[in-house]
Amino acid sequence: MFAVKINMRGAAEILKMIPAVADFTSEDFVARAALFIHRRARQLVPVDTGRLKSDIRMITNLRGIASTASVFTELPYAPYVEEGTKPHFPPPLALEGWVRRHGLGAKFAGRKTSTANLDRQAAFVIARSIAKKGTKPQPFMEPAADELEADSGKRLVESFNRAKARLNQ
Repeated sequence: MFAVKINMRGAAEILKMIPAVADFTSEDFVARAALFIHRRARQLVPVDTGRLKSDIRMITNLRGIASTASVFTELPYAPYVEEGTKPHFPPPLALEGWVRRHGLGAKFAGRKTSTANLDRQAAFVIARSIAKKGTKPQPFMEPAADELEADSGKRLVESFNRAKARLNQ
């Protein structure tokens, strides 16, 4: 007769560990996932003045299996950068600083140096282009989340292994 013996030796300890492993795994995974998205979004975000990049924040609430995290920015223009805009006519004055920082007034006129008048003219031309085409999306949050999702299984296993190691210490 061929038989496999099964006994419960050691099972009680394992069963006692399962909730702790689940809690530690969840906390580790959520914290590391939030940190990954936070760092990656800051790498991907387009930078002009750096204000949007510096406003990307992260909040974690680590409570075992009920752990949560948020990566966000409160700047009102962030969704327009992420998703782009439909055609609209922005005030050219709002674009003058951007034109000046990128030296587009001089390029617009084919000169080496710019003047306030050239910056104003270039800002108007850009505003007119936005009125016709809108602005292109420059996603930074969604691609960061997509990258995490692509290898989340591997990350979850790593979190589980760290949790087991932490409990075995």
